[in-house]
Amino acid sequence: MKVKIVYYDKKISWNKKWVFLGSSFKNLQFAEKNITGSRIKINKFLHEIYKEELENYLTWTENQRINYNDHINWWMTDLAGRNNLDSNFFLYICQIKLLKKLLKSIEEKEILIVSDNILLAQAIKKNLSNYEIKTEINLLFKILKNSIMHYFKFVRNLAICFIDIIYTIICSKITLKEKKLPTGDIFLLHQYVETNALKNHNVLKTRYFPYLKEHFLKKNINLYCLHWSGLFWSGKLKAFKKLRKDNSFIPEDWLKFSDYFISIKKFFKTSSYFKNKNEYPDLYIEKLLLSEKRNYLEKISSNLRFWTYMPAIKRWSKNCKSITCIDHYENMTHEHALIAAIRQLNIKTRVIGYHHTLCSEEFTAWHSLNSEWKSKYKPDYVISLGSISSQFLKNQGVPSERIINGPALRYGNILKKNYTNNKSKKNILVPLSQNSDATYEVLKGIKTLSQELKKTDYFFIIKPHPNLEISKHLLLLNLNNLPKNIIISNEDIDKLLNDCLFTIFMSTAAAYNAVINRNIVLNLSSELSLSDNYLDIFKKEFNFINSYSLDSIKNILLEFTKDEKKIKKYKDEFDKLKNYLIDGMNSINEVNLDKFIRN
Repeated sequence: MKVKIVYYDKKISWNKKWVFLGSSFKNLQFAEKNITGSRIKINKFLHEIYKEELENYLTWTENQRINYNDHINWWMTDLAGRNNLDSNFFLYICQIKLLKKLLKSIEEKEILIVSDNILLAQAIKKNLSNYEIKTEINLLFKILKNSIMHYFKFVRNLAICFIDIIYTIICSKITLKEKKLPTGDIFLLHQYVETNALKNHNVLKTRYFPYLKEHFLKKNINLYCLHWSGLFWSGKLKAFKKLRKDNSFIPEDWLKFSDYFISIKKFFKTSSYFKNKNEYPDLYIEKLLLSEKRNYLEKISSNLRFWTYMPAIKRWSKNCKSITCIDHYENMTHEHALIAAIRQLNIKTRVIGYHHTLCSEEFTAWHSLNSEWKSKYKPDYVISLGSISSQFLKNQGVPSERIINGPALRYGNILKKNYTNNKSKKNILVPLSQNSDATYEVLKGIKTLSQELKKTDYFFIIKPHPNLEISKHLLLLNLNNLPKNIIISNEDIDKLLNDCLFTIFMSTAAAYNAVINRNIVLNLSSELSLSDNYLDIFKKEFNFINSYSLDSIKNILLEFTKDEKKIKKYKDEFDKLKNYLIDGMNSINEVNLDKFIRN
């Protein structure tokens, strides 16, 4: 078999079968417009490969950890975090494994492989060495261009990083009235804050730990908050003023200029931890590791702050007797940085991770081998949101003795409410993901659906994710002037769900809110990505859980217009899932909230 490998960005005359490998749905759309022939769709097979490959992937990352002596630099890479919503490393591994399997099964004499990542294209070529490979004449030029673009992007981001450091220091100095050292036994709550919550004039609120701060105040617990966000220029001074009112620990108050340079040095040192210390089974991955390294270097502005936690916390806590640290549990780099800062202290410490929401079975960040929990950079305990969450964590590799059954903080409001039966049968809520590619893919799908269903009474309500600006996507899709059957709403999601009978989603935990609110919930299957269906964890218990193509969703919605019994059937099924989900989430009461406090 002859294999031709090309980059996606030009017209190609091709009358045979072709495959697209990459991560961008937008780029896939471009390729489909400019390449003739028949595309082999891989999304169905990709989920099967995921199951086959997961153990190899976990074993490889665990061996990397061991070979790097459990060093914090390793834990500060996205490779250690295994977050496949932020990193494409495992996706590309699955795609290459799928391609190798595909080429063995098809009878084509020649096939075209299209990629939107130059380094992935190089990895594909290397892994198909037993085939007759042909590449574009200008592919080497694109490789060189990609390297130059990476260099300039990194230099630009480095300059932005230095400016942001200076501005952040200025904001800290302007708003600081008095530096106070905490004493005694303290709690430190590390939480992500959406930029809108920092910019607006209201009281600072976050989605991840509602009820907890109030409970700590009631118990006279000495609580400090360490906030982090993606906020840069706009509104930073206002944000600092707001944080001063929230009993916040602000690292910049406790840093010297030398700390920033040491942190930068550590940041660059970490870039040397993207080497293949042990062989990945039946796969050449060096180019994929280089892609990860470049992504890491380009994110210097967002990652550098976490390196400053260690010197800042060490100075700030010198008069403390003990520290209990509470953080999200998602296996992210910011968690590892905080744990490293806590573990260095010569006082009694405890680290609690909170499993604040459920997620797709294919979200690899929560998967681990049991041996990984010997690392000092894992939390001492993980508090779940109920029995479903606890079982999920056990299935993902968390030792059962490290799991505490706690409250469902994020779902407190909707667990208490009465659910209406008078939902509009015409309203379809579309909650968007914080993943940019998923957002674009969903918006493209909804645009198509709105056109194909314009003769019906269906009305689409798009709810943007608070962490993602969608204006660019709307512009690209010519959706600035919305059709009559589409609106964009920033109202509270639970209020919107109350007005809708149907929800269409991809890669968002809003799917659980929709189920609890008695919605019929349909997952739009992604063309390229994993972790698109957050309800897939219930497939064993509920066989009606599925992922649907755009055409399938259209046909289901059309069936609903013709047959009321179909709606009732779906409602009854999702009501069973709703009851199961509610029963598996713990209420927010004093006993459950105290689990964050007790030893």
